[in-house]
Amino acid sequence: MSRSPARVVALRAVFRTVGGVAPELAARWAETLFCTPPRHEPRSGDEAFLTTGRRSTVPWEGEDLALWEWGPEQRPPVVLVHGWGSRAGRFSVMGRRLAEAGYRVVAYDAPAHGRSTGRLASLVEFARALRAVGNRFGPVQSLVGHSLGGAAIVLALRDGLAAERVVLLAAPADVSRFSTAFADRLRLPERAREAMQRNLERRLDARWDDLHLPAIVAGLRAPALVVHDRSDPDVPYRHAEEIVAAWPRARLLATEGLGHRALLRDPAVVASTVAFLGRGAAR
Repeated sequence: MSRSPARVVALRAVFRTVGGVAPELAARWAETLFCTPPRHEPRSGDEAFLTTGRRSTVPWEGEDLALWEWGPEQRPPVVLVHGWGSRAGRFSVMGRRLAEAGYRVVAYDAPAHGRSTGRLASLVEFARALRAVGNRFGPVQSLVGHSLGGAAIVLALRDGLAAERVVLLAAPADVSRFSTAFADRLRLPERAREAMQRNLERRLDARWDDLHLPAIVAGLRAPALVVHDRSDPDVPYRHAEEIVAAWPRARLLATEGLGHRALLRDPAVVASTVAFLGRGAAR
């Protein structure tokens, strides 16, 4: 949750007062805050890359997902899945390199992100939206996901989406850490925390215990490349180690000094991703 210190202090006071006497009400407020992604201004370079793609939309649960594609339309695509608070254009370096290598590339804005419609989002909705994109394009060659987008790929694979190869960039193994960190930062009272989790599980039709990535990837058969920086401040490196230890055909590529987001545009990471995908089906 990226909010100013003054607002965090004010929210703590509200939740301390309301959470003690009306935990259900506090839980509903907290859920809305937790599921509202930040809307960042687009970067000029990212937007320039998007203008080179074919723009369309994909209907999803009453909303429209903004989507762009590059490369030969007759081929199965490589689908790029961004993280929380991000947008399709953040894959500008990766997407351009894949397109130059001859791949059909698809990138889209997740629900309530970028140019897609909607107000709320979550990991479960990220995964359902990815399945909608996959269904739109038929067989998917490969999937590349950053951060929460990587976690969404794992859920989508569990729920029936197929792909020949998978690349996860700075993906979390334990997604419950985000809701825990959110509740800790706002000092949400325990009863309100419990109600928030119940509400989310009911609305999303998903149990928190079923979202632990190592337990899911143990049943996956697609080869995977897991890229993670040892000094990632947002998702600790051990998350990558847990994923790779559980995924039968995964290997880990560790980086140094890139943090959480620079992986997307690092030349060595991009080259490794293109090479790994190239060992799959012919383009």
